Amino acid sequence: MRASLNQTLLGFAAFLRKLEYGEVHLMHAWTLYGESVLAHGRGSLPSDRLSAVIDQEHSRRRQWLEGLVDTYRNSLQDTEVVGFSPKLELLRGDPAIVIPQRIAVLPATGFGTFSASSRALACNPMRGPRNRAEHRLHTSGDLRHAFTESTQKNMGAWIGAELAAGASALNGIWCSHARELARQCL
Repeated sequence: MRASLNQTLLGFAAFLRKLEYGEVHLMHAWTLYGESVLAHGRGSLPSDRLSAVIDQEHSRRRQWLEGLVDTYRNSLQDTEVVGFSPKLELLRGDPAIVIPQRIAVLPATGFGTFSASSRALACNPMRGPRNRAEHRLHTSGDLRHAFTESTQKNMGAWIGAELAAGASALNGIWCSHARELARQCL
């Protein structure tokens, strides 16, 4: 399930970039399993050792994400590879918190959502009636449902796929300037 979702998200990222309407950011939020125990528990590590473990985990996650993108890029035809260079972002923390925080500082004015879980819908930075479009998208799995008339007025799209585990799933895609994409999808 996660591998096919990752491929779907990467395919959509390639599609967005091919349209050349903005940048694509692939986001992966992660946490160090057991970090609070390692920091404050009975077997706590000295802070310098804990920092080294966190750095190792960050490197492992970066290698995984780069490998995922490279594998996908290698599966594309030569004409599709041109311009497929998403910005990779590793965000440390809960996806429900760090992805919306990161999106808030990216240069765009609105978001649409594609989600693989109800938890991702709960963390969505959008509020109000547009959430109905998110729910339809979540239940149908059809990307076109995300681009309702209200979403078309926005200049950005965020696709969040928050799955329970960290290293085996992308957490989100951000594409600025998605108005034209919305028109083409409808």
